[in-house]
Amino acid sequence: MSKPTTNRYTVLAPAKLNLFLHVHQLRPDGYHNLNTFFQLVDLCDTLTFQTRTDNHIVIDNPVLRDSREHNDRHNDKPNEDLCYQAAQRLKAVTGYPYGIDIRIDKRIPIGGGLGGGSSDAATVLYVLNQLWQTHLPREELLAIGLALGADVPIFLVGENAYASGRGEKITTAASPFSHAPATLVILYPKVFVSTATLFHTPRLKKRADSHAMPVLSDVFFENDFTTVAFENYPEIKTAATALSQFSPAHLTGTGSCLYAVLDDPKKADTIRRALAHKYDVFIVNTINRSPLLEFSL
Repeated sequence: MSKPTTNRYTVLAPAKLNLFLHVHQLRPDGYHNLNTFFQLVDLCDTLTFQTRTDNHIVIDNPVLRDSREHNDRHNDKPNEDLCYQAAQRLKAVTGYPYGIDIRIDKRIPIGGGLGGGSSDAATVLYVLNQLWQTHLPREELLAIGLALGADVPIFLVGENAYASGRGEKITTAASPFSHAPATLVILYPKVFVSTATLFHTPRLKKRADSHAMPVLSDVFFENDFTTVAFENYPEIKTAATALSQFSPAHLTGTGSCLYAVLDDPKKADTIRRALAHKYDVFIVNTINRSPLLEFSL
């Protein structure tokens, strides 16, 4: 294989919202069965890839590097970075001999339940599979993605979808909002939530396993982690109360971010003015297709 030429590519990695999230019983493999609907939104991280002519994988993620409050995810330990793991696993599976520089400019909050780390990792797998000309089929990329995290496969699929199992059983579906794109407000209380803490909270109620995916209109905005998130992180409950003054607030995923669907997009500026002094406020629109799928050499 000849050495690659040095080229640079920039790709957007979108966030997701869980329009509902049900947790079921513990599986023999130590994971829980889940049912959810993933809705993509246009809040994105930006990943820049530059090919290398040596075999090094170099990740530059300033938010993780500079964030002392998340020291266990600090970039001084690059092998613990999900993007590094994604690149390394693809390299190991395919035997690709060269490396990559990846710069990650984050907008998606860490630990917020928006899937930013998983989206970044999916972007690495998708892009490098083309840049490195490894050409793994989608099923193999999905398997690598699932080994990295339960949310990674949905970002590789790149469309709104129902998901079950650990997140690997995916059925794409149209966005449920009658007006598309729908405008939403996402509120980040600046709290990092430990997914493990929520799963191991004794008061978390786990549903009986069911093979039937619920009708979305019947379970809209149900998140089984809401009560335990509010109990373990009072700041989230306080933020939910603040957002609910303008529109009903809903928890996404197993993180700290709350979102509200606006019946009038003009409310967005009112909410920002009222709450931005205390919280990170993002005004977003729903999307039907990830910008990642537009990447092609």
